Amino acid sequence: MRTSPNRALFVGALSIATLATTLTGQSPARPDVDPETGALSAGSGLDSAALLRAAQDDEYSVIGMYERLHGEFLRNSIGFRPDLKLQFGMQHDADFDDEVGQFDFNEYRGEFLTRAPVDPDTHLILGGNVGLRAYRFDNVPIVGDEDLWEVSGEFGVGRFFQENLLVEATFRPGLYSDFDGTLKSDDWQFFGRVLATYQPDPDQRLYLKGGIEVSQVFEDTPIYPLLGISWQFTDAWRFDALLPLETAFRFTPSAEWIFSAGLSLDGDEYHRRSNITVGAPTSRTVRTQEVRAFFDATYRTSDELSVFGRIGSTIAGENSFEAYRPGVGGGVVRDDFDGAVNPVLFFEVGVGVNF
Repeated sequence: MRTSPNRALFVGALSIATLATTLTGQSPARPDVDPETGALSAGSGLDSAALLRAAQDDEYSVIGMYERLHGEFLRNSIGFRPDLKLQFGMQHDADFDDEVGQFDFNEYRGEFLTRAPVDPDTHLILGGNVGLRAYRFDNVPIVGDEDLWEVSGEFGVGRFFQENLLVEATFRPGLYSDFDGTLKSDDWQFFGRVLATYQPDPDQRLYLKGGIEVSQVFEDTPIYPLLGISWQFTDAWRFDALLPLETAFRFTPSAEWIFSAGLSLDGDEYHRRSNITVGAPTSRTVRTQEVRAFFDATYRTSDELSVFGRIGSTIAGENSFEAYRPGVGGGVVRDDFDGAVNPVLFFEVGVGVNF
């Protein structure tokens, strides 16, 4: 726990008094600490009662009370998660069933999320994401290279209605665009989530989760249910699932190392304006969806800093790049570059920061 200035003052005052006694060989006439019981009492020119109250300020502040009441619940139900994460990923030589050509993409991403207590049972959720997916195509004449951006915020509130029941609601507005021109309404997306977490037995580190989410993971189903579990079944092993988005086993052999293996599902919709076909619509849609099997390792160099790496394969998903080609009799004909993504390796590395 971080030491408060008031507590540091208290410890420093006692240290100075002890040093003075040692150097002079004399005991204070009225000591602040009873040598037998360790109890504080008034004396030596120090208001010991005031110092004791100052040392306890942290415990009775909003943050201190929130941590004492709900800190263990949050740590066990969420697991280790950096407040700030910066990462780079790459996936090369990907292709689609029934389509000619290949593509590579590199991904650069920064994510921030924190919970700020406002009373002993309530916290605000503040965060944001900035991401770039840089696509480069080979032998795909109807599609040009693309740089697709996500710039989004996350705002919400969490409330413990009981010590074993947390409900969180978040709103995630964002821009999903190539930023090649003036922004339009199609560039905006408005996502959100409501999620309840319940601990049925306070003596077991088992947490049940359920809720709903709005996103573009599924093209035809923007609103879908969430169902999950987090179970810390030993000090070293835990299982986390939030279907349909992720499921993973995690192994923590020491305070420094965390290893994970599982499946993840992610998807988004972007709008772009870059155009290589004369006469085609100037605004077009890109849809991404990937199901990945992964293995990752995180090394915590300190309480504040961690580094991680992830390797795996895309095993399913549907991607679609709206595209057009010149028609035989003139004009243009829609001819999307799309399909199921064939299995292909991906790599990610990054750093995490906890404040």
